Amino acid sequence: MRKAFLNTAMMIFAIMFPAVGKSHEALVDAKRIEVKGLRYLNENELFEQMRYTMDKGIMKINIDSLKEAIAKNPMVYSSQLRVVNGGVVVEIVEKEPVYVCVVEKKGESIPFELDKDFRLISVRTIHRTDVPIVVFKELNMPKGQLSKRVISILKKIANLQRECAPLYREISEIALRDDGLCEIRLRGRKTKCIVRDFSFSTLARIVSVFDGNKFYPDALYVSHGFGVIK
Repeated sequence: MRKAFLNTAMMIFAIMFPAVGKSHEALVDAKRIEVKGLRYLNENELFEQMRYTMDKGIMKINIDSLKEAIAKNPMVYSSQLRVVNGGVVVEIVEKEPVYVCVVEKKGESIPFELDKDFRLISVRTIHRTDVPIVVFKELNMPKGQLSKRVISILKKIANLQRECAPLYREISEIALRDDGLCEIRLRGRKTKCIVRDFSFSTLARIVSVFDGNKFYPDALYVSHGFGVIK
């Protein structure tokens, strides 16, 4: 009983009168940091918040700051950190950016990336250039939430990837217009494609004809089953 009372009293004293001086930091000496598993992130993104000093070619790493920096990165799904043979080994499993979007807000174009469930995983940094960029105005993102129209087009893009991969790979940008239409740009082609009702199958057939004839008009209007050259 007396021992328990003393332990409690010591805890209260420690809280009321904390030790004065530099707090203990978990420092690790390392000649190198090895990162495994990166596909989209770069090492600078992982380590920019890490605290360390250099001493004769040896890094003195605040290991807690490294763990915290990795944990705070929204692109990281999971991670493991080990100290091995004088080095730090970090194994990363990334979240995959599936959709790349750009919202036009007050004269600024802000890029961001979403995972397959439309969860935000990156802002102002683009990690993929092999997927279509979806561009829309701020009104399509009320209160910071994707509108039904944006979600609908993202789902259509996912279907396009499954059902018509060749066209999906050729689309560089899809811009949502105020009139309800989409303006599509294709990689390496000058034609501006104005598409109604997500008529991707019609667009695919027409683009195939254009490619076969090496002919690309300035503009193309596409609806279900037909296209009009402008």
